[in-house]
Amino acid sequence: MSEEPIFDRDAARRLADAGQWGGLRRLLAATADTEFGPVNARCHAHETHGSIDDYLDEVEPARRHAAELTDAAVSAGRPAPALHDEIWFGLVTAGLRGRRYGISADLLELAVTEGIWTSHRALAQLHRDGRLVPGHGRSVLQLLPHVPEDDRRRLIALASASTAAAEHDYARVYGWVDLLPHLTPEERAATTARILDELLAMDEFTFQHLLPVAAPHLSHDELRQALAAAADHHPGLWCALVAEVAPLLSWELVLQAMERLHTLEYPAWRAKVLAAFLPRLPADLHARAVADILDAAADCHEELREQLLASIVAHLSAEQLDRAAVVAVDSAYPAYRVRMLAVLVPHAPDRWLPQLFSTALETANEQARAHLLAALVPRLPDGPRRKAFASASELAGPWARAHLLTALVPQLPDGTRGIVIDRALAAAAAVDHQYRRVTTLRALIPYLSPERLDSWLDTALAEMAACPDAVDLQLIAEHLADRHWPSVFTAVTAAGRDQERLLHAFVPHLPDDQLESALSLATTILRGYELQAVMTALAPRLPPERRVAVLRKALADATVVIGDAYERAPVLAALVPHLPTDRLPEVLAAGDALRDPLRRAEALVEVALRLPAALPQALDAVSAVKFPGHRAALLTRLAPHLPADLLRRAGPAPLAPVGDQEHDVAVAFEEAIAAQHADALSDNLPPLLPRLSADQLERAHAAVLALDLAADRATTLAALVPWLPVGRRAGVLREALDAAGEIVDTHWRIRTLAGLAPLLPVAARDLLIADALALTLSTAVDENSRPQTLVALGPVLSETQLDRAMAAAVAFDDDNDRRQAMDGLASHLPPPLVTRYAGVAARDTFTMTAMARRASAIVTAEPSQAHVALTVLRAGLAAPERRIAYAALAELTGFVAAVTDGDLGPTLDAVLQTAAWWR
Repeated sequence: MSEEPIFDRDAARRLADAGQWGGLRRLLAATADTEFGPVNARCHAHETHGSIDDYLDEVEPARRHAAELTDAAVSAGRPAPALHDEIWFGLVTAGLRGRRYGISADLLELAVTEGIWTSHRALAQLHRDGRLVPGHGRSVLQLLPHVPEDDRRRLIALASASTAAAEHDYARVYGWVDLLPHLTPEERAATTARILDELLAMDEFTFQHLLPVAAPHLSHDELRQALAAAADHHPGLWCALVAEVAPLLSWELVLQAMERLHTLEYPAWRAKVLAAFLPRLPADLHARAVADILDAAADCHEELREQLLASIVAHLSAEQLDRAAVVAVDSAYPAYRVRMLAVLVPHAPDRWLPQLFSTALETANEQARAHLLAALVPRLPDGPRRKAFASASELAGPWARAHLLTALVPQLPDGTRGIVIDRALAAAAAVDHQYRRVTTLRALIPYLSPERLDSWLDTALAEMAACPDAVDLQLIAEHLADRHWPSVFTAVTAAGRDQERLLHAFVPHLPDDQLESALSLATTILRGYELQAVMTALAPRLPPERRVAVLRKALADATVVIGDAYERAPVLAALVPHLPTDRLPEVLAAGDALRDPLRRAEALVEVALRLPAALPQALDAVSAVKFPGHRAALLTRLAPHLPADLLRRAGPAPLAPVGDQEHDVAVAFEEAIAAQHADALSDNLPPLLPRLSADQLERAHAAVLALDLAADRATTLAALVPWLPVGRRAGVLREALDAAGEIVDTHWRIRTLAGLAPLLPVAARDLLIADALALTLSTAVDENSRPQTLVALGPVLSETQLDRAMAAAVAFDDDNDRRQAMDGLASHLPPPLVTRYAGVAARDTFTMTAMARRASAIVTAEPSQAHVALTVLRAGLAAPERRIAYAALAELTGFVAAVTDGDLGPTLDAVLQTAAWWR
């Protein structure tokens, strides 16, 4: 039997020390085939025997050497093929440091318990994912039972530190409680004391919610101290908490609480505590407590009164039942009055029944009537029961009708239930409130025939596919037969964003012969965290060998980089013009594998423009794009290259407008002048100005001066100035400046002045721009408008001013504000500022795209500025996420082609190879 090859940890270092860079490149780029697809062999070995960081440490000297070769070649004006290696090393680094789905605590624990990973490997993974830090206590805790004792103490310390550093009270208390089972008795005592200290320092609301969580773990003295603190806060808080933790109290604390009840002002408080104590009281105290609760109920609000009567009705004497009826009838609200009478019905004497039945029939509130009749039905003779059935058909509300019909079903002979069940099912289906609908169905299902149950399940599964929140998954799952599972899987597939939640809910109910079908469905429709969750839930139910294989696949998926396929598509498209024809099928295959319809179509169209055989495939991809605007733009590019038969499949192309252009301009001008809305003139007039006569320009000027809004007047006058006779321009410009000065909103005033600035004399323009920038960076402009204002000023700012604007943009706290300002300013930056802010731009895909686009424009206009594009490209390749590297590469492929030998095949190899290794 062949043995696993020995891992040579120092091989890369020896090659680097010897200057054997080609050999090092081959070592670092070798591929190994595994059951989960191709992997980078060297990286996989490091991950198995140590840390991924060791592989990155080996890549770095190779990357530096490639960068030195590139710099030397570019400086000398020679081709720089080493840039391909730089790109390869950059994509490797970005791939390994990019976003990962991460391994859930449940999957990590399964990996260790099944022997797939050692506890040391699991700890190394937590370290790699940055989870051996505060905020990830659960992952650490689930590993505790599986690690050696030496590691166990260290992990407990980590979990403890994680809990102590948690920001929120809830996280800290739950964290301490989760940690308790793993502590020694001495540590437990210290930790419960710490929990108590945390509780006592909380506000009243948080304290009320978290004491019941901690109470099962507190000692007698700690619980007494916590309740004493609650009493000091407020008597009502003390009552609520005593009632909540009543089963946990020692008898001594129960007696102390009973004594304290006599000092409370409100009967409702006393009654809630007594009701919680009832199951624990001896006979003499129990009888007294029941009497006290009944007395207190009369003084409580209706909702609590109903709850209190329900808690004591089974313990009431005949005399107390009469008193309870009085308490119920005494309610000022008819609906609550009837509901409370319904609570008493199961224990009411027979002599009450006629009167209760009459009360129910006379109740105007339908839901209250159904409630009382449903309670009465089991005790009614046949005649009144038939009247109850007749009353059900008179109820308009679906819940009231379904509730009463459901109560009637068990009281009917088997042969006569069918029609009532059908009516109850129909009524239940119309109930909007999910809890009420499900409660009704739960009561009905035991009485359904197999045929009716099948019919109901078919309907429920159809509803689940259309609206997953409208059904009770547990209720459906409990009654599924073998024949229903294909329908379940079809419904899950159709459920969109709810696919994982639905499939996960059905996993515990799957018969053994459906496990593989569920697994196949999960791998087809789910990705990332969602797939991992379902695979983790399915794995324990699979046979051992299959279980291990599934867990290995889940671990492999969880430890690779998120695909970034959406951002990879523009790179593939940008590479196409620079590739030899024989490489295009590879791009075609890579583009065709993209899941996003738009990105897939964009990549295939680029290939098809150079590879006619791909035109049908590209046309099919374009047809699958949903948004009409995107589809039309792609068809416009593709149409001139399509043969006649494909043109017919593509449909009619948009035709250019035909007509008398001068006539069209005249008509459009008259419509703009005559428009009743200012927007129509300010929006429609500027495009017409270059083609207007002198007379029309004068009429336009008069119409613009009549605009009410100063911003519309100023911007439209500014658009008019360049088309007027020279002698008229200064006066109209003055009118535009005056109108801008009338704008109250500082943001819009600055944006308008920025549009006017290029028309001003140099000295006035510089002064206006300086004032506008200072105003923008002050508090005069609302912080929400500041990014837009900076972008509006961008075209007229000097290099120094652009530097100030970029520095302000970088300092924005809000990510969206920072992105908006930097993206808008990037297109105006001179070369020194592009290189200065390239590293900052690498924080975000959109900003990197804007900066790389600017760098490409600079180097295209002035090839001697190659260092600018090189700086931006390197910043993108060094970014923390691979999608940012893709963004830089997509915009700078033309630059890469210019400074290398023109063939970007090696760069294509880098993109495809690293994408295959780290999906």
